[in-house]
Amino acid sequence: LGSTLPFCMLCVRTSTVPGKYQERIGVWVGTEEKIVVFDGISRKKIAAVEAHHRPIHQLLLVATESLGERVWSCSSDQTIKCWRPNDMQCTRVIEGHHTRIFGMATDCRFVWTSGWDRSIMAWSSQTGDFIRALETKHTDAVAVLLLVPSTTGCDTLWSASWDKSVVVWKLG
Repeated sequence: LGSTLPFCMLCVRTSTVPGKYQERIGVWVGTEEKIVVFDGISRKKIAAVEAHHRPIHQLLLVATESLGERVWSCSSDQTIKCWRPNDMQCTRVIEGHHTRIFGMATDCRFVWTSGWDRSIMAWSSQTGDFIRALETKHTDAVAVLLLVPSTTGCDTLWSASWDKSVVVWKLG
């Protein structure tokens, strides 16, 4: 990585030859401004892309029926970006947060994001369109999100904040 600081990592399996079963395990590393991908077996650097203008706080693998898999990244530059895993092409830039974005979670229909401004927002995983915001219950930055699936149809979203609280949101 040289002189850049790593902030987050994600393991992504991709097909190296379209239509054939040959997999590559890529380790995606989000740094101060770049996404760097390493081969998970040989540990060699495969690619790097200038991804954001500020530190990247999280990488999230999102699977959709129509688009297949995408890697979403969020950053202190107030943007969310969607990337095709096979060629690292940015397919969408999402704007809506007005401060740093720290956390993401998904149920594959929606991607939930959180930020410095205490906001928690839902986005369509298919289109990237804004769906809704949750009314904040935190008094400081929301740093971490976790979606917990339910067997009864009422998923919960857990949010953890710098105010030292955890809030559980019923989504169903």
